[in-house]
Amino acid sequence: MKNRKSADGELLRELYIRMRSGEDDLCSVTPKITDRRLLTEVTSQLEKYSEFANRTKDLMRDRAISPKEPSLASRLASRGAIAINTFASPSPSEIAGMIARGTYRGARRLVETIGESRGCDGAVSRLYDEVIGYQLGEAEKMKGFM
Repeated sequence: MKNRKSADGELLRELYIRMRSGEDDLCSVTPKITDRRLLTEVTSQLEKYSEFANRTKDLMRDRAISPKEPSLASRLASRGAIAINTFASPSPSEIAGMIARGTYRGARRLVETIGESRGCDGAVSRLYDEVIGYQLGEAEKMKGFM
């Protein structure tokens, strides 16, 4: 079992990277969205991911943990996948499906991280729970556009 500081750091780093990656992915896909309702929803998600990233960064600062941005390789790979999936003027349904899959994948990675990071501080665990709940809820919302 990891000590609390180590568990907090690991989970906060993963949360921060996931939120920043989510922001980047949503920014990459928004220019392809033609449906006004979907664009409004995605813009709202983008703002929430930014809020979560800032809250995570604050918790990291309180614990003297340095945030790391997503790697250039992972960002380029994600942007490439988005470009390929949106190359042929995708429908709002296809974009919503892509966002839902990405959101579920991000939530699953966070669940795996918490499984490895037992004993986190209450504030860290609460933020984690809020992020997971939000991601799963948003993935479900995207199904409404499919």
